[in-house]
Amino acid sequence: MYKGILFSSLIAFVLVAPLAFTLFAEVGRVLLAETLVQTEPWLLVLASHTPILILAFFYLQATLQPLRTYGFFYSNAYMKTIIGLGVLSAILIYAIDMYAGSLAHINSTPGVITIIGYLLAWAVVAPITEEILLRGIIQTSLREAYGEDWKIHPAILITVAVETLLHMPPLLGTTNFWEALVQSSPQIIYIIGFAGVASTLYHKTKSLTGPILIHCIGNGGELILYWIFANI
Repeated sequence: MYKGILFSSLIAFVLVAPLAFTLFAEVGRVLLAETLVQTEPWLLVLASHTPILILAFFYLQATLQPLRTYGFFYSNAYMKTIIGLGVLSAILIYAIDMYAGSLAHINSTPGVITIIGYLLAWAVVAPITEEILLRGIIQTSLREAYGEDWKIHPAILITVAVETLLHMPPLLGTTNFWEALVQSSPQIIYIIGFAGVASTLYHKTKSLTGPILIHCIGNGGELILYWIFANI
């Protein structure tokens, strides 16, 4: 019974989450004015993710575990591994997005405020929001539903699938879905690989520290690489 309810909730989440992000982004677009958003598009990321991050924090506290039980301290060796994975993530996603032209909308010579804004939105708020939603809420719920006695835990596989699906909506607006899918295959393969590593790490450590740091370093590192190489 519980698993049935859980899967229904997951389906609803996959359908509703992109709409929620879009709704908050549109509210931000109205409140901030279109000209400002076009100049500083990172503001839309903050507008779409910050309300959901706040709601997710309250949800975790109210329904799952207190935030302090997720653990935020590890050995130097562990942190070196996490940083290494984050740097590798940054290099991979930078190469993939440059090949796909996905960074063309970002100003290659930004001012200080724009740099801080992009890093805050892209390398802090967005990764923390997504990790709390995916690993903190979805994967934790699935792990509790299925128990621990699995070689390859269903919670990992389902969370990876959900994360991949949540990154698919932009393809739905294209005139030729299958052509767009093929063109986006490097990004999709990266998402599956990243999600697999992050979910496995969370499953083994029971801590969001690793996934959050890899995500933050990966996103922030991609921006820094873009700005460095765009001005050489």
